Amino acid sequence: MSLDNNDNSGTASAGEASLLVVDDDQDVLASIAQLLQHHDHQADMASTGEQACQKLVSGQYGLVLLDLRLPDMHGQDVMTFMHGKGIDTAVVVISG
Repeated sequence: MSLDNNDNSGTASAGEASLLVVDDDQDVLASIAQLLQHHDHQADMASTGEQACQKLVSGQYGLVLLDLRLPDMHGQDVMTFMHGKGIDTAVVVISG
């Protein structure tokens, strides 16, 4: 599981749940990563909308956990980007 937010490498290996977690709060990312790892899931992490969009076009994800309040764009803009690119991945909004 990668916590390196600048890592634009591929996604989870074949056969594993592939998730993208997008949140600018490093504590939230670490907590979600720990929870997912405990349940043997792999996830890619992004802390900005731009990073999320880059990862979404370069990989395939089964689920995106998306914060609405990101430093560079609103989470709704990420969802609009996904729709425009034909990325049909389920999104769960996480915002607090």
